[in-house]
Amino acid sequence: MKRFAAVLGLLAMFACGGGGSDSGGSNPSSTPLAAPVITSAVPGDNSATIGWSAVTGANGYNLYYSNQSPVTKSSSKSTGVVSPCTISNLAAGQRYYFAVSASNSAGESNLSNEAVVDVPTPAPVKFQFSGVSEPLLVTADSVYVGIARNGDAFIVKYDKATGQQIWEVPALTTVHPDKVTGLAVIGNLVLAFGLEDDYIIPGMGGGKIWFLKFAADTGVKLFEISVIGRGVVYGPVTLENFIYIATDSWIGKVDIDGNMIAQATPNVGLINTYVGFYTLVADSTGVYFAGRAISYSTGGQDRFAVAKYDGNLNRLWYYQRGDFSDPSADILGNGALAVSPFNGAVYIAGLRNLFGTGSVYGETVKLDINTGAPLQINSTTAPAYNLFLLSGGTEVFRADLDSGVSNISSINTDSLNTVWNLSFNGWIIDWAWDNNLIYVSDGVQNYIRVFDPATRAWMN
Repeated sequence: MKRFAAVLGLLAMFACGGGGSDSGGSNPSSTPLAAPVITSAVPGDNSATIGWSAVTGANGYNLYYSNQSPVTKSSSKSTGVVSPCTISNLAAGQRYYFAVSASNSAGESNLSNEAVVDVPTPAPVKFQFSGVSEPLLVTADSVYVGIARNGDAFIVKYDKATGQQIWEVPALTTVHPDKVTGLAVIGNLVLAFGLEDDYIIPGMGGGKIWFLKFAADTGVKLFEISVIGRGVVYGPVTLENFIYIATDSWIGKVDIDGNMIAQATPNVGLINTYVGFYTLVADSTGVYFAGRAISYSTGGQDRFAVAKYDGNLNRLWYYQRGDFSDPSADILGNGALAVSPFNGAVYIAGLRNLFGTGSVYGETVKLDINTGAPLQINSTTAPAYNLFLLSGGTEVFRADLDSGVSNISSINTDSLNTVWNLSFNGWIIDWAWDNNLIYVSDGVQNYIRVFDPATRAWMN
């Protein structure tokens, strides 16, 4: 036990910047040193950092500590230290007591006041998984994420309060590489869409889409069926216990058994124009599909657009950012588009490419939620890829990736100006708003991250 205490003292000596021999002699002095006063005691990971006031005439200090009170000069100590001093290798979840003495060639002072530090127990790792994250879904008490690992797809469920995994199940049983492209929950059912990547549908040239159903409490798969279609499923979103999905070529309304109730080709009714929808969200008034409007008659130019549908997929309105007379207003990329309904308006964000100039700029547009009429347009010169929009509380948030750095911004809902922006090293795959927090499926980290926009701090 004495050897252990000596080792602790040696480690603490270097952590606190001390050195040399023990300066706590016992020679009497006609003017004894005053005892220091501890002014701070801060817990850390298996450590405590103690600060104290300087003592006139002292040329060194000794820090004594014990897991019992009172601390005495027989307790473990670190000698020749300076303030603040960090004592490491303390036991997590334990209470420690600290006192400091001053010393010089004449002797050692009495001990200071006693400080108490409760060394915290490390918080368990939350929402951790092995693989690459894909879609994210947050419900009242659970967090779900689809992941890809070694060519196979899995769905993981977590307890939202603790972040601990409840179950992990394989998504698809096919022999080809798979991935999960969408998640939804209705009642006690987890509904998912998967893509069989290498399966080529004869005459269609794309991957096979699967519809999957699981029991939410156990993760037991109830069934999986193939949906003849190609490409990635975007969404899904739920409205009145139905599921709405979009692919590159159609949008659909599906029941909880995977039956197609309604389907529409998102042709916007313009000559030689086609819309491939890439983002969809829903609120109580309808379903919003956002994507590209492509004019083949003008060389395949793209414009970003959004349409609102009712629950039966009847289109209520359509908005397209710019016509096709301006070849310099092309948009970039399928992922460079986002839509969010909020507070009587619909917000969309996209990228425009100024051909011939090499310039790229982003635009955020505010539309009337009932008519689709533009209310406000805001442009920025900053390029931003893989756009996301999210509404929550009284704010609209935008996320993007620029030169390998992700950004989360708060947008003024009237002017569309940026209120604040936070950059971080990560890659947002998906995100969700819940109870004033933002949950982020990060393509770099192997866990779901939680962000508090009020403090602009990561919670894990």
